[in-house]
Amino acid sequence: MCGRFTQAFEDWSIVLNYFGVVDNGFRYPARYNVAPTQDVAAIVSDGRERRIGLLKWGLIHPWVQSAKSNIRPINARAETLLVNRRFRDLVPKKRCIIPADGFYEWQRNTKRPYRIRLKKRQVFAFAGIYDTWRGPDGQKVSSFAIITCAPNQFMWNIHDRMPVILDEAGVDLWLDRSVTDPELVTSVLRPTDEEMYAYPVNPMVGNVRNDGPKCVEEYHG
Repeated sequence: MCGRFTQAFEDWSIVLNYFGVVDNGFRYPARYNVAPTQDVAAIVSDGRERRIGLLKWGLIHPWVQSAKSNIRPINARAETLLVNRRFRDLVPKKRCIIPADGFYEWQRNTKRPYRIRLKKRQVFAFAGIYDTWRGPDGQKVSSFAIITCAPNQFMWNIHDRMPVILDEAGVDLWLDRSVTDPELVTSVLRPTDEEMYAYPVNPMVGNVRNDGPKCVEEYHG
């Protein structure tokens, strides 16, 4: 699964330029311990341009009675995306990416937290799906889930799942709203073959209230 990650960008213009996003004045603090239920920076396309904004992490399904429902999946499995009724209708048109510079995972045997990054890229993107819940009183909440897949060889030593990390071509296809063929768009949902590295971090990342630079520091205590 993917339950914590980092958007530790002091300058978001780097992210906007990297993904070709229109600069709409978006400003957001660096995030060192992004957690479920929080508002998270995500990128969508309206068919003409890419835009960045905040989506709530944890997909709120349109049929629930309240935006505070406990049924808010934070992840969606790539392998069952097209057969799971909670997600399949979102694939043709409601795809997003979540910019990141690392993610956390707890090693399956030791339960020790690690931060995982790509060796050759400081900015990358998770594949996601999103939806907008509308309440009877007119309230609207847009939310998302991160898509996960089987681990690559590197991640297998840490955990049995990993987030889908898209390469450049994958980002372009995933955000292309003119492409609605579910089989085609889901063809990019596979384990990354890019080189990765991991280092141990402070167990403090387990507490969602901790969201500072110390979360990403290497830790051997």
